[in-house]
Amino acid sequence: MQGDSSALSRPRKRPRANSIDSDGAEVTLIEEPASVKIVRDPVYYNPSGDCKILVEDTLFCIHRFLLEQDSATFQTMFQLPQGAHAPQGSTDEDPIVLMGDSVAQFRALCWALYALPNEIVKATTSNKYIEKLAELATISQKYQLAAFESWSMDSVQSQCQASGSAATFLLTCPPHLLPLLLRLSILYGDDTLLKRIISAWVSRLTTIPLSPSYLPVAEFSTALRSAEDNNLRDFLGQLYYARLRIAHLDSVTPHTDFPFQDLEPRHLGRILRGSWLLSTMWQKLRPELPPGPGVQCPHHPYECVPEWKRLWAEAGTKEGAADVKGKLNWVHNSLPSGRHGEMKITLHCAERGKGIVKKLKKQVDQALPDYFLGPP
Repeated sequence: MQGDSSALSRPRKRPRANSIDSDGAEVTLIEEPASVKIVRDPVYYNPSGDCKILVEDTLFCIHRFLLEQDSATFQTMFQLPQGAHAPQGSTDEDPIVLMGDSVAQFRALCWALYALPNEIVKATTSNKYIEKLAELATISQKYQLAAFESWSMDSVQSQCQASGSAATFLLTCPPHLLPLLLRLSILYGDDTLLKRIISAWVSRLTTIPLSPSYLPVAEFSTALRSAEDNNLRDFLGQLYYARLRIAHLDSVTPHTDFPFQDLEPRHLGRILRGSWLLSTMWQKLRPELPPGPGVQCPHHPYECVPEWKRLWAEAGTKEGAADVKGKLNWVHNSLPSGRHGEMKITLHCAERGKGIVKKLKKQVDQALPDYFLGPP
């Protein structure tokens, strides 16, 4: 389906500009109209089509009945009174203009309208169609294309939440797909998919071999922008905490002067706030190890409690100063399953200690955004 991609043009007014006159009064100036070049889509401008649609700067020509058969929105749009003139969308000069949609979204819709059966089958099993399916799910939801909406979103969900070898998709997909998939999960209210995307995104930023020669600055900035744009406090908290850990790893090298030079001021302020609060919290965090109810532990006051305190003191020298979760993990992993070497703590007290650490880790995770952003 090929179309003439020669550029067309149409006038478009530039935005108003405000200025101040010599008396201090605000006046409104209208700039001269600018000419915007319109191009025909190289694939989905079909000369046999009967409906011209303009999306951004791209003109599509498709068959109207394909849009009408499954969309109440397009049915209503095409039934609007047209008057004595030719119906809108009949010519290149008077197309139907879709506002708020991207060319990628409408192109994905056209692909779905004209795709052959074998391509439809491949799209449900091959990750290379994920971006197209995500764009399709987004525009289908807007225009109430129920069949495409259900099919495309089901395909995205199944491929992003697959188990086994397919489970690595979110960890290895091109970075630009993550914001798209995150917005889609929010649009459809899919909390399970949202959590998977956030978990994978944070993992991508923290498990890559880190060094001053490689810092995922662009991907980290994209993640911050997505978290802010979608008001995801928990995601922001995880990102700031991950950045703290990266900073600690990079700061040990002599040629890294300041590990936060790539951050915008507001992000830097939040990270420094969180660093100080988490460091202070750790200094005060010295939980007791009381004996278990109904369990007699003759070694408790003489061996278990001193060993417990020693572990906490040593944990303060591990990880970064503000990496409270890392320190808690170190304590948890250091507790044995019984007497082990010089570790003088009974199995019962070690298990109780692990339970205390797990509870503290859960509390830190729940409060993590508050350390950086303050109370909600």
